[in-house]
Formats: sequence, C-alpha cells, structure tokens
Amino acid sequence: MKARNKIIAAMSAALLSVALLWAALFFDYGSYFGKQQTAHPALWLVTSGETKIYLLGSMHALPRNMLWQDQAITKAMDEAETLVLELSPAESAKAGAIFNELAPRSTPIALEQRLSPSDLAAFHAMPKATRTLFADNLDDWAILLMMGQKAARDARLKAEFGVEAGLTRYFKSHDKKIIGLENARNQLMMFETLDESSQKMLLAQALQKAGSTAKDIDALLSSWARGDLIGLEQRVNEDVENIEPAYKTLILDRNLQWADWVDAQMSRGPTLLIAVGAGHMVGDQGLPSLLQKKGYQVQRLQ
Repeated sequence: MKARNKIIAAMSAALLSVALLWAALFFDYGSYFGKQQTAHPALWLVTSGETKIYLLGSMHALPRNMLWQDQAITKAMDEAETLVLELSPAESAKAGAIFNELAPRSTPIALEQRLSPSDLAAFHAMPKATRTLFADNLDDWAILLMMGQKAARDARLKAEFGVEAGLTRYFKSHDKKIIGLENARNQLMMFETLDESSQKMLLAQALQKAGSTAKDIDALLSSWARGDLIGLEQRVNEDVENIEPAYKTLILDRNLQWADWVDAQMSRGPTLLIAVGAGHMVGDQGLPSLLQKKGYQVQRLQ
C-alpha cells in the first residue's frame, strides 16, 4: 500500500492532466529511451502594459534523457517571480490519500458486468500485471488512472523527469513562490463525479488502444518536443473530445476557469510562469487562444 500511495502521489499531476492521461501514459518503450533528445516545447508570452505572463505547455512525465530547458524557457524561468502549476507541491503530496478515499465503489461490480464482449477480449489480451488492476471494488475512473500509472512506470516515464518537477526544483532553489490553480481533491472529484457512461467510454477506449504503444509515444513526444501544436491536438485530445461530458469537465471548463484566473492577474503586476499540460494549450479553446480572445497580446515565442 505504501508503494502504491507513492506512485499515485508522484503521478497525480500527470494523470489528472487529461492531455497526458489519454496519450502519454498508455505507452511502452519507444525509440526515445535509447538516446538523448532535445526538446523545444511551445512557449507563449501574454502581455498587458508592463505585466508579463509566460505559458508553457508541459509534459508531466518524461523519460530521463529528454532535455527541455532551452534558452527561451530558461529566460522565462529567470524572469518569473512565481511558478503556477495545476497543483502546488503541497497539493500533489495529498493526492495519494485522496485517491484511496475516493476510488473504492460502494457496491462492487464484476468485470464481466462492466465490459462489453469486445472490451473484455481486449482486457484478456493485456499483460497479467495490468489485468490485476481491474478490481471489482474500484470505480472505472480509478482503474483508468491506475492503468496509466502502470503504463508510465513500465515505459520509464517518470514525474521526476517531467517539466513540473524540473521547474519546481528550480523555483525552490531560487526561493521563488510556487502556487497551484487547483487542489488535489477537486481534481479527483472531477473524475469521481463524471457520469457513469462517460467513465465506461473512457475506460473502453483505454482498453482498445492499450496495444498501440511505442509508435504512439514516439509521435507524441516528437510533436511536443517540436512544439507542433497541430500534432499535439490530434494526439492529445482526440479521444476525450469524442465524449462531450468528459471534454467539458476535464478540458474546456478548466481552460475557461484558468483563462479567467489569468485575466484577474494581469492587473496585479508580478511576472508569472504558468506550466500546465500541453493539451490545455492547443486549439481554439486552448489557454493562449482564450486569452487572445480576451484582448491580450499573445506572442508565440517558440
């Protein structure tokens, strides 16, 4: 149980950023793990008068050999007075205990009653270590998150190598403030309160796509490393966009709330670096587009 809590706490930010839940955490070993890679992820600057806010599309979990702190990002880190993440370090540390509180079902449901015949066949085709995650007493969303954790661990994607962890170490070492846009309980409650049909559809999609591994992670990491927003949008949000309640709850509503939060900060002055999952930065409803619609100057730096 202690090991499970540690994994859940360490990976909470990755799993609760929907962009990476649906894409980055369902992979096996890819070609990225054998060689060092240099990334130049998408970075924006939002300005109003003297106020500057940087937006960075992050990957919460990465392989050890992905080098992402380039010159443009280092400049943003140096200039920013405060780092803004989805979850503050203190909130991330609470996620494991909250998961264990919310994940159990009040009434267990056998696997055969949850899955369609095709999904059940996909389940039986999975490795035994993954099949053991499907406990009758867990909610569908909880099984989904645990599948993601298992896949990330197997693929050597780790939160400690991810963007947020690197930024956190830097800002702490420079005695700079770190805050979160959300709290761990509210993030997990988004899954807990998602309607049963949407939970089942998300789990079914995860089962059906569990076998497409190495080529997918290569494509995703390549798009992120190049700052390829079109490629990211296609690979990151395509599944959840097909399930309207999930897209609204896990992507759209959060983007709208964050855009309003940024709007309120623009009159306050301090330079911020906001780093959230890359899936929240893409498309017409992504954070840069929403802020541009509010009338701010939004410059793509790389």
